Amino acid sequence: MCQLKLQSQHLWFSHHLAARYFEQADQVVVALVSQGPHLLIAPAPAPVLVKLHPKASSRLLKRKNLQGDRTLSVHDFFIDHELPGHNKPLTFDYVEKLGALKVLL
Repeated sequence: MCQLKLQSQHLWFSHHLAARYFEQADQVVVALVSQGPHLLIAPAPAPVLVKLHPKASSRLLKRKNLQGDRTLSVHDFFIDHELPGHNKPLTFDYVEKLGALKVLL
C-alpha cells in the first residue's frame, strides 16, 4: 500500500501515515525547499519550522474518507515553481529536529 502519493496536485496521506505524524491536527505548516525539491510538513503551529523557513504557510489538512486518509492541497507550489505535477507515489523521511515530514517531489 502506498502511504503517500501526489494526486491531482494534492498530497494524499494514508490513514496510517496521517495517524502517526499528524494525529488530530487539522492545520499543518508547509515549506518548500527548492534544493531537491522537497516539502517540509509539520503539524501547526510548528515554531521551529517557521523560524527556519519564514515563508512557510499554514494549510488545512482535510479528512478525505472514513478510513482516515488525509489530503493537502499543494497546487500553488507546482504552479509558482514550475514543478511537474504528475500523479505518482512519493517518498518521505521524518526530520525529528523539525518535527516534520520531508517529502521528496
